[in-house]
Amino acid sequence: MLPRITGLAELMPAYLPRGSHSALGYWLPHNVRYDTVHRLLYGVFPKTAEDLEDNYRVVALQLSLMEVDATLDLPSQPGGPPAVLLTPDRSKLLVNLSNTIAEDAGHSRIVSTIDIYEARTLRKLKTMQETVDEKDYLTAKVPLNTAFSDSAYFAADGNTIYDQREKIMINYDQGMIKEKIDLLQPLTEAQRLRLKPFEEVSPVTGKPWIPSMGIVDSKAGRALISVTNAQRAKRFLWILDLDAQKVFSPLIEVSPVPARLYLSPNGRRIILEVVERRKVHESGKDYERDYKTGKFTIYDVVSGKLVATFERRELAGFRAHLLGIAPDRPLMFYAAEDKLYAVPLTENAPLRRVDSTFVADQWTKCIFTDR
Repeated sequence: MLPRITGLAELMPAYLPRGSHSALGYWLPHNVRYDTVHRLLYGVFPKTAEDLEDNYRVVALQLSLMEVDATLDLPSQPGGPPAVLLTPDRSKLLVNLSNTIAEDAGHSRIVSTIDIYEARTLRKLKTMQETVDEKDYLTAKVPLNTAFSDSAYFAADGNTIYDQREKIMINYDQGMIKEKIDLLQPLTEAQRLRLKPFEEVSPVTGKPWIPSMGIVDSKAGRALISVTNAQRAKRFLWILDLDAQKVFSPLIEVSPVPARLYLSPNGRRIILEVVERRKVHESGKDYERDYKTGKFTIYDVVSGKLVATFERRELAGFRAHLLGIAPDRPLMFYAAEDKLYAVPLTENAPLRRVDSTFVADQWTKCIFTDR
């Protein structure tokens, strides 16, 4: 959240939670991107406090005075806020809008549009658009090339986008081409043999496959891959260099299996946060939720070795969550029990409570600037 500034209430209305009659006094931006060169913060904001789901605008804020540098009203988009991307040279801002249009005979089509803007002025430079049949897309018969999620980021070359298990090549004159990232092909024969116990028979094809394998985090052109067995008693991790399509680390066996996994911004450390599934009773019903234990283990990517393990009881709880990992030092920022903490990623180093004028809760996000 961003604390509200006097005089800008009409431009960026306060966040109004569903079912509430009073705003919290904060803005709720989506898909925030930061330009370290010009110190501009780009965010997707709701246009009005009453309509938080369909109508959005992009606002560029100049830090640290929080002055509005430029604004851009977007077309109505049902179903959630658009994803945005900033090119590595900070010259262009990409905004991805998508809409599902119902047609006759129960058919629907997905229209995905990527508008490309000059970043400093938010002047439109170009539009790319693609339409596919919704059923064909959902059954993986056709790809949707002209689209990316809020997890996407640019590679250093400025022409490649990594988006979870997809690699997108962009040519601003010809369009975008998307391909799936093969997680198994770069492994050696010996490494694949170690993954045999994780295989199951596909109910569709009848062939062996590994259903629990996937990318759990990706930073700096490196993907953190996790695989667990059916009993969730064993887990392997490894790092795939997405640019070179080569395995960058040994297979790392970790425990316990119930955990949240993160990759440091430079792609050199794996952070494992231990969680427990616990029952809670809410609104007359019983649920199982992740309980953060405050226990962490840190692994070195290159060697695969455990480099640190520590427990911080202040970070335990159901609502506790990681906000971000510093890009230039072994330090993470964490919210727990409405408090904000700076936590060193080393053993025997005390955490520090960060003084703030806001409540650190599930809405709190962390952006690292140049200072």
